[in-house]
Amino acid sequence: MTQVILRQPPGPFEGTPQPIRPFNMACFILSTAAVALPSSPLYEHDSKVPISVYNFHQILLLFRSYQFNQIKYFNRIYPLDQFISFFYLYHYLTYPITTISSPVATMSENQSVRSVSPGLEELLPHTAQTDAQSVSHVSETPQPTPTKLKRRAPKKTGKKFKLPVPATGELKTFIDHGTTRDPQGYPLYPNGDTVFVREPHEDITNFGHVAYTHTQKTKGSKDGPWKTVWYACLGVLRCDDDFCAYAAPPPTAEGKAAEYIKENPVCPAVECSGTHIWTQCPGTICRIDIQKDTGWGVLRHSGFHAHPWPASKEADPLAMLDLTEEVIKNPKAGPLVLKVGQAGAGQTVTAPVVDIHPAFANGGRLAYLRRKVLVEKGLIPEKESKGGGDRLIMDLMHWGNNVHITFQTKWMAEQLVRRDALGKVYAGGLLSDVTYRFFHHGYLLTTSMYSEILHRWIPVQLTWMWGLEEAHYRAHFTTLLSQINAADLTFHESDLLVQQVVDFSAAQKKGFVTAYMDVFKEHDPAKALSKLKGCHEHYRQSITRIKKNRNVVASSRLAEFEKLALDLLEPIKPGDPSLTDKFAQIARLFPKAKAWIDWWNTADIHSMLFCA
Repeated sequence: MTQVILRQPPGPFEGTPQPIRPFNMACFILSTAAVALPSSPLYEHDSKVPISVYNFHQILLLFRSYQFNQIKYFNRIYPLDQFISFFYLYHYLTYPITTISSPVATMSENQSVRSVSPGLEELLPHTAQTDAQSVSHVSETPQPTPTKLKRRAPKKTGKKFKLPVPATGELKTFIDHGTTRDPQGYPLYPNGDTVFVREPHEDITNFGHVAYTHTQKTKGSKDGPWKTVWYACLGVLRCDDDFCAYAAPPPTAEGKAAEYIKENPVCPAVECSGTHIWTQCPGTICRIDIQKDTGWGVLRHSGFHAHPWPASKEADPLAMLDLTEEVIKNPKAGPLVLKVGQAGAGQTVTAPVVDIHPAFANGGRLAYLRRKVLVEKGLIPEKESKGGGDRLIMDLMHWGNNVHITFQTKWMAEQLVRRDALGKVYAGGLLSDVTYRFFHHGYLLTTSMYSEILHRWIPVQLTWMWGLEEAHYRAHFTTLLSQINAADLTFHESDLLVQQVVDFSAAQKKGFVTAYMDVFKEHDPAKALSKLKGCHEHYRQSITRIKKNRNVVASSRLAEFEKLALDLLEPIKPGDPSLTDKFAQIARLFPKAKAWIDWWNTADIHSMLFCA
């Protein structure tokens, strides 16, 4: 086995210990001096080769001798080993054979520093020993322990924005194609490689606002010099039919957009049967950086939005300023006048606020914003102040004890007796329900019907009632049924329209029966009662309330009680227990719920709710 012995050269003074400097492998291998070959059966004694080649060859011999060949990475060095060996042989054949009078070496002033290549006496090849002897001198190298590699973070794709430096002036305003700007030139809907720079002296009302539906993430400490906001576009809900103009903003909560598409697979547009799809926009990003001290800011956008812009549900700050000006100019104009505009002789000309922003087309939202503006400007009192709230209604109470006020527009009256495209009247049942907290004093009774055009419930008659007695309900239903009786309807069509879905209030039930008998001249209360149907939702709410009482239903038997109670709504099939038997089973298993069972187990409730 070939060995290499490295000795430390003597110091400048004999007997003085010198520090051992670290061995520099790179300098050792890449030395430019030449060295004579040692005595070897392969090479002649006086051959000269570059010392870098010679040293590299000796290192490779060291790898061979100390069982480094057991390391799996040594196989990668093998081609280099062969190349050095052939290069070594080439210099042996080409260099002239001369006698060296003195060895050539390069040394530093400090002789203790190992900055020169070792001399010939320091690199002494020894004769190869037997395998047994070599094994006794060298211990086996342990196998490397496999280490678990750390998971690398996913590589970010797309354009990367760095923190801007305002002083350089490198960022300039650039509006790319497809960008929608507000009257001040700010990109409300940025697209492409749009860049917008706000100087400290500029007043840009909408700066920091992005109109398309998005999720945002804010970066930067509260006391830091910069505020950074990232905006990620959520795409649009649209129809797969290219001729359908439907485009709506998706829900912003995580997973809600896909859930909404799953629940509504058909396009919500009127008279459209296309597929409801969600077009996502993952390749775009928008970033806004604001320097807190100076107010300098920049908006940078990357990527292209390959989808139509959905109408925004909320107005931007600049649009709110314009709405405030319109409301102040004509404070007496109501939400409807503001929405459609007003022009006429002797009247203040009011432009429609829908032209300012599409969000103002919602009448309820516009009424809320109008009242908010008028209160902030001090033009009307607050709701709790003198003259506001229910003060007018409370003053009307002096005119009588049984007071009720019914509201109905012309459009609501038309929808009540409206016929569809096939000439049929509404047959879905009218829903009447009481809202207890709409007014501070009194109650609101609403009768609604489902619109196939709007795909939602619409009110057809509203009544403010001072109390919840039979007389109050009777007044509401008398007004409603009189319209049905006066309409040009057949007996069968009138019979369909008068069907009501009500709650299980005894006063409401008696009020409807009395009103029906008065309007249609009916003398049989049972026939009037047959027009009433109980609301399943009210029944389920009653089940939920009784389940919360652990003295009545134990926590371990909640599922059992709910299953038996909901089974009362199922139709009776041949071989199934009767409705009376089902009530008896619940009373036996849950004796503490007797009061609840007795209330629902009456003849009137049976006819309104259960399929006996």
